[in-house]
Amino acid sequence: MFEERNAEAARRVRAALETALVQGEVLHGAMHATKKSSFSGKVFAVGVTDGRLILVELDRKFEPKSAPITVLPTEITKASIDGWGGGASHFLSSGNMPEIRFDTANEKYKLLVVGGISGETLMGEDYTAGLQAICQFITDAAAP
Repeated sequence: MFEERNAEAARRVRAALETALVQGEVLHGAMHATKKSSFSGKVFAVGVTDGRLILVELDRKFEPKSAPITVLPTEITKASIDGWGGGASHFLSSGNMPEIRFDTANEKYKLLVVGGISGETLMGEDYTAGLQAICQFITDAAAP
């Protein structure tokens, strides 16, 4: 039931991110998430390469709405990958609606994982793989 919609969403998310890649750069994972703020939320395509996170705001049709935002690992000053208090391992196995949080000098990001972590059954294999790659990038960047 969800397979066709998941595949189309994954295709649009990847397309939005691939326009930001430089020659030779590989997109290792991609997903979409809601960036929370005090009174609203925006949907972003989130991708990871060897050297950076790429975020692109999406409209309702999953088309790019803004210029890509790049976050380098050295720019991440603080990070939290958390389900309901259990850390990264709980986060990746949880069926809840966890958040990926990270700060840079200029911005605080709170990304609500769309659909929770219900795995490949609900969101599809591409989404799950992208989520794992993004979590690994943020965890590695925040490590002392």
